[in-house]
Amino acid sequence: METFYPETPINHIGGIIFVNGPLQLDKLKQAIASCIRTTESLRLKLVEKDGETLQYVDSNADNHIPAYEFSTHEHMLEWAEKAFKTPFQLLETSLAEFAVLKIGGQHSGYFIKCHHTVADGWSMKVIIDKISQLYTALTQSSSIEQEADNHSVFIDKESKYMNSPRFKKDQQFWKETLSDVSESYLVQGTDQIKGHRQSHYLDRQLSEKIYEFIDTHHCSINSLFTLGLFVYLHKKYQQKDFIIGTPVLNRSGQKEKATSGMTVSTMPYRMKIDPQQSLLESLIDIQKSYKAYFLHQRYPYDALVKDLELAKAGYDQLFQIFINSYSTNMVQEMEGYAVEYIELYNGFQPYGLQVAVKEWDEKGQIELQYDYKISDYGKEDIDFLHERMLLFVENILIQPKQHIKDVLLMTEEEKQRELYQWNDTAVRFPQKQKIHELITDMSKTSPDRIALQDGSHVMTYGELERKTNQMAHFLQTQGLQRHDFVAVCMNHSPELIVLLLGILKAGGAYVPIDPEYPHERIQFILDDSQAKMFFTDQASSYHFEGDTYNMYNVWDDLVQYDPVHPFIGDAEDVAYMIYTSGSTGQPKGVMIEHRSLVNYIMSAKTHYTDSADDHFALYSSIAFDLTVTSIYTPLVTGSTVVIYRQEDQSGFLLEHILFDQKAKVIKLTPAHMALLTDAALSQSVVKRMIVGGEQLPAALAKRITEASDGRISIFNEYGPTEATVGCMIHQFHQDDGGTSVSIGVPMPNTEIYLLDENQQVVLPGTVGEMYISGEGVGRGYWQRPDLQESRFLPNPFVSHRRMYRTGDVAKRANDGKIEYIGRIDHQIKLRGYRIELGEIELALMALDEVDKAAVIDLTDEAGEKQLAAYIELKEKELTTFLLRKKLSDQLPAYMVPAYFVILDELPLTQNGKVNRAALPDPLLSQMETEVEWSKETAIIEEIIVDTAKDILGHEKIEPADHFYQFGGDSIKAIQFIAKLKDKGLYLKTKDIFTYPIFREMAQVVQQEPALHISQEQAVGDVKSIPIVEWFWSQRLKDEHFWHQSIIVHSKKKMDERIMQDALKELVIHHDGLRLKVHEMTNTLYYDDGMQHIPLMIHDFTELSEENVQEALKEVGFQLKQRTHLYQGPLIQAALCQTTAQSHLIFAAHHLLADGMSWQILVEDLMKLLHGEKVTAEILPLKTHSYQTFAERMNQYAASGDVKEEFSYWQKEVQDIQPLYQVATNEGYVKDEIKLTKALSVELTDQLINQANKAYQTQPHELLISALTQACYQQTNQKKISLELEGHGRDAVQEDIDVSRTFGWFTTMYPVNVNVSESFSDHIRAVKETIREVPNKGAGYGLLSLINRQLRDHSAPQLRFNYLGEIDQVLKQSSDYEMSYFSSGADSSLDNQLTTVIDMVATIKGGQLIFHLSFSEKQLSETDMTQLLHEVERQIERLVRHCLEKEEVEFTPSDFETVDMSLEEMDSLFT
Repeated sequence: METFYPETPINHIGGIIFVNGPLQLDKLKQAIASCIRTTESLRLKLVEKDGETLQYVDSNADNHIPAYEFSTHEHMLEWAEKAFKTPFQLLETSLAEFAVLKIGGQHSGYFIKCHHTVADGWSMKVIIDKISQLYTALTQSSSIEQEADNHSVFIDKESKYMNSPRFKKDQQFWKETLSDVSESYLVQGTDQIKGHRQSHYLDRQLSEKIYEFIDTHHCSINSLFTLGLFVYLHKKYQQKDFIIGTPVLNRSGQKEKATSGMTVSTMPYRMKIDPQQSLLESLIDIQKSYKAYFLHQRYPYDALVKDLELAKAGYDQLFQIFINSYSTNMVQEMEGYAVEYIELYNGFQPYGLQVAVKEWDEKGQIELQYDYKISDYGKEDIDFLHERMLLFVENILIQPKQHIKDVLLMTEEEKQRELYQWNDTAVRFPQKQKIHELITDMSKTSPDRIALQDGSHVMTYGELERKTNQMAHFLQTQGLQRHDFVAVCMNHSPELIVLLLGILKAGGAYVPIDPEYPHERIQFILDDSQAKMFFTDQASSYHFEGDTYNMYNVWDDLVQYDPVHPFIGDAEDVAYMIYTSGSTGQPKGVMIEHRSLVNYIMSAKTHYTDSADDHFALYSSIAFDLTVTSIYTPLVTGSTVVIYRQEDQSGFLLEHILFDQKAKVIKLTPAHMALLTDAALSQSVVKRMIVGGEQLPAALAKRITEASDGRISIFNEYGPTEATVGCMIHQFHQDDGGTSVSIGVPMPNTEIYLLDENQQVVLPGTVGEMYISGEGVGRGYWQRPDLQESRFLPNPFVSHRRMYRTGDVAKRANDGKIEYIGRIDHQIKLRGYRIELGEIELALMALDEVDKAAVIDLTDEAGEKQLAAYIELKEKELTTFLLRKKLSDQLPAYMVPAYFVILDELPLTQNGKVNRAALPDPLLSQMETEVEWSKETAIIEEIIVDTAKDILGHEKIEPADHFYQFGGDSIKAIQFIAKLKDKGLYLKTKDIFTYPIFREMAQVVQQEPALHISQEQAVGDVKSIPIVEWFWSQRLKDEHFWHQSIIVHSKKKMDERIMQDALKELVIHHDGLRLKVHEMTNTLYYDDGMQHIPLMIHDFTELSEENVQEALKEVGFQLKQRTHLYQGPLIQAALCQTTAQSHLIFAAHHLLADGMSWQILVEDLMKLLHGEKVTAEILPLKTHSYQTFAERMNQYAASGDVKEEFSYWQKEVQDIQPLYQVATNEGYVKDEIKLTKALSVELTDQLINQANKAYQTQPHELLISALTQACYQQTNQKKISLELEGHGRDAVQEDIDVSRTFGWFTTMYPVNVNVSESFSDHIRAVKETIREVPNKGAGYGLLSLINRQLRDHSAPQLRFNYLGEIDQVLKQSSDYEMSYFSSGADSSLDNQLTTVIDMVATIKGGQLIFHLSFSEKQLSETDMTQLLHEVERQIERLVRHCLEKEEVEFTPSDFETVDMSLEEMDSLFT
């Protein structure tokens, strides 16, 4: 686990033993130290040898126990929680920590933290008991026999077991028990491990009842709550087969139980729920099976995971839920004072959820503790779970014989809300009338209104009434009787609608058939329906037992029939029968009665119309029940049915309807809606779109709304044919959340239930199958009693009602609206995750470039289950690589399809739904990946392919090939990633899921972290950072004159015009050059008006070389003297021309620049001067601005990381000591003396390039070693306080890059070095001292100058700064040279010096040069010269010492995972 989650406290165990009284702390320390000496596991350490991690017992373990005092209990807890979460460094260090605690005057205790490799929960009891016994003996001056325990007993025992017949027997048991594990409800966890803990105490009365119950039924409390957890999981996920984890002690006998050590292992526990069993029967089963499992508990869990080959199936664990029960009796008192054990939580989770049942509360209260991954659960989820556990307990205590299927785990209020409150939809409607009677009523009140319009032909309501009555008479004369079926296979026309209404008036029911159906389907419907008559509008070639009529042959004969017709039948008669697809491949007839139809149409009238001018378009197949809405809703409203036919139009019919500007209401499917263009939408008069048939993507609804400028209201209507067109409705709003539009709430007189397989209501907020009840439920299936019985069921919640089982799954939100999830048969399981294919389809359609999408699952050639996406694109240029990239931003990696197939059009059924059966084979049709090619990516591609050949064992792998098609799986993915890492390429597991094509991997593989940085000009104010605050705190007499400067010397004359242009481009590229100071606030801001660096031109052609040097100093002085902080600019330049050479002086106020900035500036200047053209476009991309850095620094200042550094810096400033006696407290620039000392090129090379190997040091660590030794030799002080400078650009380490940013980033911080006589000891001590400084000193400035938390203190007298090679930037150019200290004084002579001794070390021309400055009023030149000589001497000694060493000497900082002192490390190697 440490390999997967390094440097986290995930394996920490322990807490606080809090004593309600004042213990004798010195005795407590002795007791703990004695416990460590006599407890081998507390002295266990880990060491790496030959690539293996080994354990050993350290006989010389450090027994030092620190003591801490706290004023309050809260402060103590705050400290303990922080200390507990500090990770162990693992290798060669103690894996157990103790501390003695004093809290106020009357409380005490101790802190214990152990790594799980040395202790488990049982060990905590062993250790705590032992410390208590030792303490009691010490305080009573009595002796106690405490033999050192023998931890090796566990190792010996384990070794014997692994080679015993018992091992084989246990292995066989687990293989048999879990052989069909893939059938169980395995859940894949996230790779996030941050956790949280919630604790709940059961009240004492309930706890007593639980104890009484388990005593009566002879079961354990663990079994009881295990059943509770299983019942909850069963109810939440509607699954029956679960595996959870539980710990097992693996100890036997008194000796083992009295020995501390990590023996606990994990045991899977599987339960197959039988909903027909009672709670008590299930509890007894659990109790029995637990005992059977425990007989085989010793078999290692890791071995079991390997045996079952889980990784091949994509799982990393057998379970993600863990249950544990603690009934350990801890020490109750010490020295007469009550003891409380405060268990601490490490904040990280190996499993998604751990439920702990604790019985150690002295009041007899049971505690339920929930530890959970915050990436998997939220607080509300755990509150919900806890409430279910309480309801389970309540159920089993009161009704132990209740069947599991009948246990709801819901409060009465929740049940009432789910079943009745959300379904309170009763509305009055004309339930005794038939649909044609309502239309007849309209014809009487508005006979002259237009009922039907077909092009230029119209029919009024009066004409419609007469024609339909005549048609009814005709049908009856031809033998049609009440309840007879009439098959109708016609295109849209006024005659069609007259026929349908005539059939209804004659007492019959119509069977609509789409003329476009295949011949076989039409023939089947004719045969199956046993229709009495068959009407068509063209010649028929079908075999039909009854009479066949051509509507147009009948039409002219209708005039002879009576235009008045009496009403026949009642509202329970069937109005129509629509055939829908069946699971057997043959369609099935769904019968809908008049009463159901009238209820729906009246609801549609209310929701979809507000005027008699809301005309409906009739264009869709009469065999599709959305057409029902378009025919009857307008006819009961008094508006017009506008008829359209595809054969009349060459283009997309729906688009023509919009351009025609007659219909104001259209009903359509999402697939058809997606085809509508913005142009058509903007010109249409449509007010409402009713969408049904499929899930409606929110992105599509949003596009339609926006394209119509909000004129079109979209209603999402859900309903199967069996529930009369629609039974749920939701009006879309732009601010609706989610990827799909909600299906809303039940329509009037409708109940929607979300139920499990036993028709019990599901838990609130969980997924259940939708059942529909109410007036809309149809009569059922024609002649399909088997299907009728399974789909149309008695309503168990409302008497004398039926309900229809939809096969759709959904969940209800807190506001009662229902979110459609998909079909039960569209839910799949892949790599341990349950996936709803519809969710992926919606995510794809939410992409701007994707028009339509369908997703399927398949088994590929390697036998692996994969996802394939079929896509219709708006933009044909989109590549699979970009598709994956965009989709991976929306979905987890496991939901990104492995295959993409781009189609010109997705195949649709007649009803406008995606025809999945007609989708091509994705393995043959997948889209070729296209990526940008470069020489670098070609090299990376080659490395990736070679690595894949190695890992996957295939020689013929090409860049365009697919990882999973060559046998890739989860294990191989991990191996592949590890192998690439060895080659300097970095991928994540999710990258392989998302980008399985090797060529695509080459595009996303990382060689180092990539950041996206704005290239726009920085504007506005800049927050202050510590170094800027430090500058203002100096209160210089002349704050305007305090500079850094350089000179670039050119052996050739520079062109003045090109130089002007170059300086202008530098200002464009480097925002920091435009910084100025607000006079009122002394804060920095960007001057948008600054266009260039002022350049002065000086002619030195008449001067001698010696005079040139003096003149350069004079010009430099003038530049600096002219600088004004508030008026700016803060940088200026001068080009000084001699006869054959040029000297370019840059002078910038120090607020603007640091040493590294000059190297950046000069490097870019060279590019501009020697580029093809002088433009900032040729310069490298900008890194983050100084402004961004300052913002991040201020955020960092408020972070917990900086607060944690407070105690470190508080101690460091307390230890600062003066180095020299100074004659006066202040020194001034006018009194400054500057000394230099240059080492030879040979000595410099030895120091920088060779001496570092002996102690694995950095050059500055050796320089500080030599400097502090020199100070010791001169002052005889063993503690040397230094003020160190760092470049500061890495102070904020996350997601920020200022490596090429011009600005002042310097950090300054104190370091105290204890000098050792031995060179070896001293170098190692300095190295560790420097590396122990938190975050390279950045926190010191934040705490002292930004947060103002450190008390005022004196700075060290000696400031040291190692700049490294200052001429590196011009090394490749023999024509240029750069100097730092040759343009005169950088500070006003009247300014005070900011430190007593300032030492800067640089390398120039291969020589290390020390620049030392000080005030002659404070120190003597003799002493300072002597100091420089001593530094040189110490460097010579140090180099000689290091070069003579034959072996490398390591220190703790060389091992990142080790936390130990130098002394502890030395003890391991002596």
